[in-house]
Amino acid sequence: MIFSFISREESLLVKIPDFRKVLVCSILFLIGQNILSQSNIQISVKAIPNRDFSLPTQSDYFLAKFADCTYKVKPNGLVTKYFSNTSDSIKFSLALLKGSVIERAEFNHIGNFLIICYTETDGLDGDSYVAKFDLQSLNKIWVYGHLDVNLSRLIIRNNFIYITSSGNVAKLDLSNGNEALRLRNLYDPGKYAFNSFYDIIFNGDTVIFLSKNGISNRVDKVIVNDRTNKLITIDK
Repeated sequence: MIFSFISREESLLVKIPDFRKVLVCSILFLIGQNILSQSNIQISVKAIPNRDFSLPTQSDYFLAKFADCTYKVKPNGLVTKYFSNTSDSIKFSLALLKGSVIERAEFNHIGNFLIICYTETDGLDGDSYVAKFDLQSLNKIWVYGHLDVNLSRLIIRNNFIYITSSGNVAKLDLSNGNEALRLRNLYDPGKYAFNSFYDIIFNGDTVIFLSKNGISNRVDKVIVNDRTNKLITIDK
């Protein structure tokens, strides 16, 4: 599709000087590469709370809706999967620390698996986790933890999970939860940098984690080689 797009554009360049043809075609090629980089991305579905609250009570809940089912998450970690057009449901639990409740959760269907990322808190401190389940049995396959708070939207791309939190950047192998990349202690209290991240951009072999600085409003960046999983630079 992209090649046919470039061919159509090239057919319009017959009256443009050669150096401009090269420039325009180069720009079109880069745009095409960026489209390819973004096209195979899956973003998680956020579980919406039943009301606004700073700390949920046991009567509260979160809902994440898919075309064929809905997940209801209780603050104690109990999850109920309701199937669309039937009265069937399945219950399973997210293991929480004693005294903690679910503060937020997001869900993702990928193939035959369910990915859940969630934050638990005791009202003073919190931590975040990513867990993989079998989509049919809902048996847990693996869980990855200690991601801190201010969890970002989870992104799945090319069999890897990308996720950020306060001072943290992580890339996990979807099959087993192993770290392909983990950068810790990025939060800079002096500059108030990387307290949270708001977006992840893929551009060829490069992935850019974006964070809006809370003081200067500038965009701070963590740039990584997505092929080698090596840090390129930290711009803050």
